[in-house]
Amino acid sequence: QATVLGVDPTDDVAIVRLEGARGLRTVPLDTNGVVTAGDQVTGIGNALGADGAPVPATGAVTALNEPLTVAGESPGIYETLNGLIGISAPIQPGDSGGPLLNSAGDVIGMDTAGVRGASVPINGSLGDAIPITRALSVAHDILSGVTSPYIQSGHSGVLGVSAADITGVDGAAVTSVTPGDAAATAGIVGGDVITSIDGVAIHSHADLTAVRAGRRPGDTVMVVWHDPAGAIHRASIALSPGPPA
Repeated sequence: QATVLGVDPTDDVAIVRLEGARGLRTVPLDTNGVVTAGDQVTGIGNALGADGAPVPATGAVTALNEPLTVAGESPGIYETLNGLIGISAPIQPGDSGGPLLNSAGDVIGMDTAGVRGASVPINGSLGDAIPITRALSVAHDILSGVTSPYIQSGHSGVLGVSAADITGVDGAAVTSVTPGDAAATAGIVGGDVITSIDGVAIHSHADLTAVRAGRRPGDTVMVVWHDPAGAIHRASIALSPGPPA
């Protein structure tokens, strides 16, 4: 069990407190900041979410201070990260948050993104990692209670839906609903289209994401949606706990 203490979505870094954890060994960190192109590295993580021991991915540093635009799990949602370590190690979904090690076994970064399929950037990077010095700086800010427009504390409030944009449809089309979460309790189902939240018109999935920003679990929102038959529904919905970002 764990509790999210805070997150900085702009740097893709979060602090999570493990409940009841004691006496855990810690990893050695290389915080001298000396990383050069060609350095041999190993990324370790839970590749593809498979059970068992963490999986290593080996390669070399291909770029420094690399910018990267990454796609979120929901369609049409992107974020841009900067100052990353580009690597030729094939980082996969599930590796994010794992350590990037140098040849001495010290942590120089935190795995954050990988290239899907056969698409490879011109610089040859198959993955990217956040420099460990940057990750530690963000972690310090979160733990110190630094006030920042980028840092969020705790979990966000969510409706519990996945949505997409459909040509000719004005609104966020619901593609799936998480059982037991706010939307499901209110009767929203796949195929419905959300058109308004708290009086703010929703024309797209991006609008739905923007309106949700900054909400907390338990916050109540007025949601308007219509079903495939065109019938309009309204409900006051208390948001469920969701990811921190």
